[in-house]
Amino acid sequence: MTEELSRTRRSIIGFIAVLGIFMAIADGLIISQVYQRNITELETSVSNEARIFANLVSEDLTRGDYSSVESAALNWGSSSTHISSIDIVTANGFELGSYKKAEHPEHWKQFSQTIHYGDNASASIHLTVDTSHIRAYTLTLLSQLIAFSLALIVMLGYVLRRIALRPLNEEIEEHLRTEEQLEKSAHRLKLAKNELEAYSYTLAHDLRTPLRAIISFAQIIKEDSAGKLDEEDLDHLNRIHHAGQHMSALIDDLIQLSRLSQATVKPADCDISAIATALLEQHRQADAEREITCREQPGMRVRGDPKLVEQLLGNLIDNAWKYTRHTANPMIEVGMRRQRGVKYFYVRDNGAGFDMQYVDKLFEPFQRLHTSTEFEGTGIGLASVRRVVQMHNGEIHAEAAPGKGCTITFSLEPGR
Repeated sequence: MTEELSRTRRSIIGFIAVLGIFMAIADGLIISQVYQRNITELETSVSNEARIFANLVSEDLTRGDYSSVESAALNWGSSSTHISSIDIVTANGFELGSYKKAEHPEHWKQFSQTIHYGDNASASIHLTVDTSHIRAYTLTLLSQLIAFSLALIVMLGYVLRRIALRPLNEEIEEHLRTEEQLEKSAHRLKLAKNELEAYSYTLAHDLRTPLRAIISFAQIIKEDSAGKLDEEDLDHLNRIHHAGQHMSALIDDLIQLSRLSQATVKPADCDISAIATALLEQHRQADAEREITCREQPGMRVRGDPKLVEQLLGNLIDNAWKYTRHTANPMIEVGMRRQRGVKYFYVRDNGAGFDMQYVDKLFEPFQRLHTSTEFEGTGIGLASVRRVVQMHNGEIHAEAAPGKGCTITFSLEPGR
């Protein structure tokens, strides 16, 4: 918005500058034309007067009355407002008459007129004409044109600013007000989120102590009462012990999810292939009795936070390993494909799968698509996966079918 306002201002300034140059050129042409026209009119007027004077004195010169030429020149010069000096000289340089005003003009122009008299005699009239009044008039006109042009440019600039910039200024002010309100709302939301996460974290930690006591005492009772409890009491005790362990796992996952919310992404080069290979090898060692086919596409790399990316892949591979437990010939594949220049990674298995009508619940906390009797879990793992993907400005989605496995696809673009 600010850039648009700057562009508009620059356009207006550029237009006014071009207009100013155009008007300066126009003013110059107008002044030049006016000055030339006035000089031409003065030349015409003086030439007419000189012709009349020549006709008058030619008869006197033909008669040889040279004294009358002097007086005629004096009368002509005295009666004219523009003639500054008159010099009448014969062809052989003899001066017949002259006239000069007391002060020579600052700006002047010279004219000449020939007088023919007698049989073949001639004389020349040399005139100096004062053009100061034309110059003064031209300068006055120039100042008026400049003042008019400046007033027009200022007025036009004001109108353009009102027309072009006022709506933009109003829009910017509205945008700033909205932005300020959004910032306040975001700040309040962040405070509430931090308070909620702090509360969840504290609550989870506070629950751990009594929970450990429940699990420990249940285990002690079970060990001390071996052979003394009937089947029903032993089942109840086992249920207490398993429920405590489940809650402990749930608390651990909640703390992990809470820590994710406060984590900062530190992008670096991540070797997805190496991370996947290491995680799958850990599962093979921990569950050596299982025969499972694992495929990791070589050369998969991406920029991301190494710890968060490892946590993301760990959750996905944990799920794939778990949900292929009851599958004949289980298979887990970690691969990558490119689409429109973006790297999309996937973790695919041929395990239990799920019905796609429940896919919207898949990445929500505490939402499980399988019962705890089928597969253990807390419903936090995929919520953590989505959180990591969101922190990297990426995308995530799932494709599955009951009994045919599941494919989780994600992208990571921390620099976007």
